[in-house]
Amino acid sequence: MPKHRQNRPNSKKASSQSGFALREGELDGIYSAMQVNTDLKHFRQRDAYPFHLRVYAAYEPSGSKCLPDDTDQQKLDELENKLIEMIGGASPAVYVGHTTWNGGREFNLYVEDPEAVSNALDSALQNAQLPVEAEIVEDHDWLRVDFFFDYES
Repeated sequence: MPKHRQNRPNSKKASSQSGFALREGELDGIYSAMQVNTDLKHFRQRDAYPFHLRVYAAYEPSGSKCLPDDTDQQKLDELENKLIEMIGGASPAVYVGHTTWNGGREFNLYVEDPEAVSNALDSALQNAQLPVEAEIVEDHDWLRVDFFFDYES
């Protein structure tokens, strides 16, 4: 699994929909995009969700921005929907958002019960159409996603 990378976008909040905003920038000179749940920037109940779930899905980069083609985008959307549904059904969870960069998409959630999530994750990833890896790490202070909220509101 690729190392957890911090993206420092060049722009502030952009198009926003249902609490999520698109933030674009570059990482190592390559285009990067983040969908961020901006409602979580000042979320006061972080301690109720002490485990960081990171799911990484690889795809074949396309075009100058190394984004997924339409087929892989559909697979990523399906995976995202399945993750949110199955993880949320197994344990209280908060979806922080995802990053897309250089042939990979990283989904970030915080969960209450890592054991229940691990079992649900096995089911969610069983028929994934892309190479996928996941990890669950204790992170009470949400330090692994601090960079998601590195913008002025």
